[in-house]
Amino acid sequence: MLKRSAMILALALALLPMMQFVHYRGSRLVGFKYSRSVNNLATECPDTVAALDGRKITLADGRAFDVEDVSASAIAEELKYCNSRVRIADETLYTLRPIAYCGFDLPERCQWITIPIVRVDLRRFSSREFASVHSVAAPARLTLPVR
Repeated sequence: MLKRSAMILALALALLPMMQFVHYRGSRLVGFKYSRSVNNLATECPDTVAALDGRKITLADGRAFDVEDVSASAIAEELKYCNSRVRIADETLYTLRPIAYCGFDLPERCQWITIPIVRVDLRRFSSREFASVHSVAAPARLTLPVR
């Protein structure tokens, strides 16, 4: 009895990798990839806009920038859409965009049976170039004399 079950198990393990190449109605029977959503907010758009004054934005860490070639109302609308999450690199303002995946982007959509061996990371957020910026001197902080 034990010999028969061991032989069935060995046969199944030998056929399993080959079943990945067998297709039925356009989908693989067995696949080894699975998707996992990755929260990349901190790396994609790490800064938060704390204040907006016309075309001048001030980040939560105190840095201030003047946004060029975009109206103040367009800046306000964009910051509302991206929840005030931005990234500034090379004098360019990038704003946050959520990513939506349709079923065809998911690896497990194309296979009938998923054996989770190979993880595919799917980013939750992306950023897009919004406008050019240049740094503005931050307002001086009020300091009291020490007695």
